[in-house]
Amino acid sequence: LDTKRTSLIMLSGRQLPRLFTLLMQLRKINPNILFSYLALSNVLCGLSGLLFRKMVCVGGFRDSYFTPFKLLIQKYNHNYLLHYSIINNHSGLELLKRNNINSKKIHVIPNYITLPVVSKQRYDNNKVTILSVARFIEKKDPFTAIKSIEYLKEKLNAINDKHFVFKLVGWGKLERNIRNYISKRNLDDEINIIINPNDINQQYKQADIFISTSLYEGTSNSIMEAMSHKLPVIATNVGDNHLLIENRKNGYLSEIRDYNYIG
Repeated sequence: LDTKRTSLIMLSGRQLPRLFTLLMQLRKINPNILFSYLALSNVLCGLSGLLFRKMVCVGGFRDSYFTPFKLLIQKYNHNYLLHYSIINNHSGLELLKRNNINSKKIHVIPNYITLPVVSKQRYDNNKVTILSVARFIEKKDPFTAIKSIEYLKEKLNAINDKHFVFKLVGWGKLERNIRNYISKRNLDDEINIIINPNDINQQYKQADIFISTSLYEGTSNSIMEAMSHKLPVIATNVGDNHLLIENRKNGYLSEIRDYNYIG
C-alpha cells in the first residue's frame, strides 16, 4: 500500500456524528468517485450523492440472499440514488433482477484471492483431515458441519476403525456455543477448533477434504482457497458454489442443513 497516496480516516461515535464527519470529509476532499459496500454504507453513499452532484456514487452487494426489508432499501437506493453498483456473485445478480433492480447499472466482479504455490504431497497416515474455514456466525451454519462429523463418526465406528480429524478454523460470536455443542456430542477427540491462525495456508496444506455448510453465500473465498490447494470440496448449493464446483467431479454439492449427505 502506497502510504504517500493513501489516507485512512476513521469515523467514530454515534451514527449522526459519523455521518456529519463523513460529509465534512467529502466536502474537504471533493472526490470524483465514492465507493461503498453493504446496505448502510450504500445508503450513505446514495444520500451523499444528492449533496455532491459531481461525485459518482458506486455501491456494493455481497451474498445471494437479502431480507425483504433490506432488499427494498437496496433496490430503491440502487435504482434512484446510486450511479452504479458492484456485486460479487452471479446468483445474487439474478435475484436482484427478479426483484426489478436496474441491472444495466450493476456489474459482477467476483472476489479475489492470491493463489498459493502448491507443491504438496499427501501422505497416508491413516488419518483423514477434514477442514472448514469460516466465521463462527449463523449464515455459515457450523452446527450442520458438526452434525455431519457426528454422523461420519457413527458410520465409521460401525464399519471399521478408520480415523479422521475435523479442523474447524475461524472466529466469531458463536465460539462458546460451538464448543458446548461439540462437548455435548462427545466429539472433542474428533474436532479441533483453531482460532484465527497466523498462516491459514498451512491449514489447507495439511487438509485432505474441505467442507462448507453456509446457508447462503456470494462468491466463497474459502472454497476458492481450498480449490487452489487442490482439495476436493463438499459444499451447500448456495450462491455461486455451483459455478465453482462441478458436482461429483471436483466435489459435491448438497442441500443446506443436509448433514447426512455431507457426512
